[in-house]
Amino acid sequence: MRQIRSSMPVVEDPELQDYLESLGARLATAAEIDDLDLKFFLINDTTLNAFAAPGGYIGVHTGLFLTANTESELAAVLAHELAHVSQRHLARLIARSKDISLPAMAAMVAGILVGGQAGAAAVIASNAAVTADNLRYTRNFEREADAIGLRTLANAGLDPAGMTNFFGHMERWARVQELDVPEFLRTHPLTVNRIAAAESRLSQYPPASVSPSLDFLFVRARIRALYAARIEQSVAEFRANLDSGHFKSETAERYGYALALSKATRHEDALKEIEKLIIGLPEQHRLHISKAYIELAAGRINQAVDTLNAAHSRWPDNQWVTVSLADVLLKSGQPEPARVILEPLTRDRNASANTQQLFARANAETGDALRSHQAMAEYHYQRDELTAAIAQLYSARNFTGDSYYEAARIEARIREIQQEKSKYDE
Repeated sequence: MRQIRSSMPVVEDPELQDYLESLGARLATAAEIDDLDLKFFLINDTTLNAFAAPGGYIGVHTGLFLTANTESELAAVLAHELAHVSQRHLARLIARSKDISLPAMAAMVAGILVGGQAGAAAVIASNAAVTADNLRYTRNFEREADAIGLRTLANAGLDPAGMTNFFGHMERWARVQELDVPEFLRTHPLTVNRIAAAESRLSQYPPASVSPSLDFLFVRARIRALYAARIEQSVAEFRANLDSGHFKSETAERYGYALALSKATRHEDALKEIEKLIIGLPEQHRLHISKAYIELAAGRINQAVDTLNAAHSRWPDNQWVTVSLADVLLKSGQPEPARVILEPLTRDRNASANTQQLFARANAETGDALRSHQAMAEYHYQRDELTAAIAQLYSARNFTGDSYYEAARIEARIREIQQEKSKYDE
């Protein structure tokens, strides 16, 4: 993960992360995966790819959202990757290949994860003979993941046909993207037999009637608006779609249009669009959060604080609203109220890296160096930067004063992270 963060554009977006984790949790429950610590993350890349790494990490490219027409199609990819995790496919591959040197195995696994031409090059650079054998072996994993993924989709109340529908997208994408890569080196080889097997299994499930997911359409519009290569082109596309009626949801399309307008620094136009949406959908807290950030971008800091204070009063238990309010409070020079509302969230060891970073900043600006260093330690821990986390805890130890309890708690956390780090260092 440290390597991925240093070499890939990992997206730090609370709305997208919240959706991805919610859908992932829904699928994990349907797959009866309750003993794994799953960590989903998004990469800003228009290619059609997702991958499961050891330790429950599941990476998803933004291109999947742009290609999927329905939530069931996107969920099909996640269900497939969850099956790789639950069936320990990479671990089984590594256990089967104990005769390969560690660098060669690392190169091969990296190639499998990265995918595409770069991935194929990494695979070729490793032990070619063993690689060919193992990639043939992974075809069985793909078929197994398809079968489990179909069952997971059905159990989650989604449409199992989303998987075979997505195969159609993969076929069209492969024809223009990977023509020069031999099929046996593709990370998710789409063979005739694999498609036929999935279609045969699909016939075992009754036809599903699934309502369109507005959350999915909102998130898809957000990606199109905020992560487009050319923002003016994105604005024009949203406007053209609205004028022609070319959309699955006018609400989601207008949401994306408002975000694109703001990114193009047309904040006043963006505010008009988002305020219209709030009138029609006052219960959508994402609209209130987005309005506040547009106000912030327009230089209306006090209005942004007021918007999120009102949202927090309305949804006091919504973490996304709380963290957004804390972020805007800090940007408006109000660290103490930000610290107060963040503190309950940070009692959870699994609080997001973003939450911990904001809490660290709030404590630093209110003069609490001990809490600031502790929060930064947890920030680095959530990002798998264990050496940096330990360094922050050592710094925190310098500010414990006469408190035996605080010193003992910090020492215990240092030992805990050191023990975890030793597993990776071996």
